[in-house]
Amino acid sequence: MSGTKEIFGVRLRQAREAAGLSLRKLEGQLGKTITHSQLAKYEKGIDMPASSTLLALCRVLACTPDQLFRPLYVGVSGIEFRKRTRWPKARVKAVQAKVQNGVDRYFELEALVGIAPDALDPVGLPCPGPEAAEAAAEQVRSCWGLGQNPVSNVVELLEERHVKVQEVDGDREFDGCSGWGNAGEEKFPVIVLSEWLNGDLPRKRFTASHELGHLVMDISELDDKATERACNRFAGAFLLPQAALFSQFGRHRSRVEWQELAMLKKEYGISMAAVLHRIHDLGIISDAVAKRMSIERNVRGWRTEEPGEYAGSEECFRFRQILYRGVAEGKLSLTKAAELANETAATLQRELAVTTGGAA
Repeated sequence: MSGTKEIFGVRLRQAREAAGLSLRKLEGQLGKTITHSQLAKYEKGIDMPASSTLLALCRVLACTPDQLFRPLYVGVSGIEFRKRTRWPKARVKAVQAKVQNGVDRYFELEALVGIAPDALDPVGLPCPGPEAAEAAAEQVRSCWGLGQNPVSNVVELLEERHVKVQEVDGDREFDGCSGWGNAGEEKFPVIVLSEWLNGDLPRKRFTASHELGHLVMDISELDDKATERACNRFAGAFLLPQAALFSQFGRHRSRVEWQELAMLKKEYGISMAAVLHRIHDLGIISDAVAKRMSIERNVRGWRTEEPGEYAGSEECFRFRQILYRGVAEGKLSLTKAAELANETAATLQRELAVTTGGAA
C-alpha cells in the first residue's frame, strides 16, 4: 500500500501531465514561487507541500486537494499511439494521464460497490494475415453470442465484456488507441476513443471495433501496415459478418448500387466506404468494380462526408448505473460519488433528484 507522499506524488504528476504542463511550465504557472526541482521532489514522494502551496497547485491544475490524495488502484501501461499520430510527447502524456485517472476512478467505484473485475475473452487469437482476422472476428461474435445480428451499441458491449472505454479530447489526426493496464497481478484491456467521433457514429463504431482487434488478436508477427489491415478486416467482420453480407448481396455481383450500401449503413452502423471494402475483400465484387466505385466515391465528394444516416447510439451508461446503485445501496456517500464522477456533490444531488423526480 503506497504511503501518503507516494500517492500525492503520483496524483500530482498525473494532474500536471493531464494539464499538458512540464515541470518548468508548472513552475512558471505558479509564478516561480516553487522551483521545478522542488516540484520534482513532490512527484517523487520525497517531500510534501505546505497547505498554501497545495492550494496554489490545485488552482493551477484545476483540481481539488482530495483528488491529489485519492488512493492508487491501477496502473495503465501499453497504450498504443501508433505512428500515424503526430502529437507531441506532452500531449501523448496528457491523454495517458487522463485515461489513467478515468480508469482508476472506474476501478475504485467497482471495488466500493462490490463488483469484481473479470477478464476479456477471447484473447490471443492467432492472426498471420487478413483472412485470419476475419475468422477471429467470427470467433469473438460466436463467443459473445452475437449471431449475425447488428451490434446496437459497440461501446456498451465492450464495457459489458470488461473493456474499459475512455473518451478524450482529440483532433482528427487521432481516432483511438488501445492497450493493457495493470491492477495488481491482473491485466485489463483499455480502449481510448477521441470525442470528435461522437459526430460520426459509424466511424466511432469502426474505430472501437478496430481497437478491439488489437486487443484480442495476436498480431506480433505483422508489420505496422499489415497490422492495421488486419485490424480493419477484423472491424469490418465484427460489425458486418460475412454470412449477413452474402445474404444481402449474394456471392458475386458485377454491379452494386450505392443505395444498397446506404441501407447496410443504416442497419449495421458501418460506413458505405467500409461496406465497399467488405464486399471487395470477400470477392463479391471484382478489383475493377471496386476501383470504379472508389473513383466515383471520390468524384462525388464522399470521402469526407458520405450520404446515408445511422440513427443508433454509442453511449455507455455503465459507470453512471454503478454510481447510482452505490448511492442507493448506501455503499457510497454523495460526496464520494461526486468525487468519483468528477463533479460537485450539489450537481450530482440535482441529477439524482431529476432522475428520481424527488429529493435525493
